[in-house]
Amino acid sequence: MVRIFAESQIVRRAQIGELEIDAMRKAKRTPATDYSGLLLTQNENAQFLDKHYDPSDCRYIAAKTHRHLDANGVAGWSGKYDPKSVTIADGTKYQLMAPDGHCERCEGGEMIPRSRRFRHSTYKP
Repeated sequence: MVRIFAESQIVRRAQIGELEIDAMRKAKRTPATDYSGLLLTQNENAQFLDKHYDPSDCRYIAAKTHRHLDANGVAGWSGKYDPKSVTIADGTKYQLMAPDGHCERCEGGEMIPRSRRFRHSTYKP
């Protein structure tokens, strides 16, 4: 997805106060241990809100993300926000495809280089 965009723009905008983070934590049904040995017991679903827009405007929610956290709120795995959807200034919304969806990039002959895939990706062109 638009991971580089989400990390470089959305998170940076939240850090400088342009966006507000509305996060909700929920206990995992099955805790998991990440590759560094951190026991992850919570899921965090967050919305990055752009208060410059009215809540009825599609640009109000700039991004929806997910992270795995331990009991103290420390992020596990990569530690980064995993984007689930990103809405840009013109109102275009990018989101994950359905499992049976089609990827224009893959169907066009391009593939995502191994260095740009997620750590535990099962992506196969």
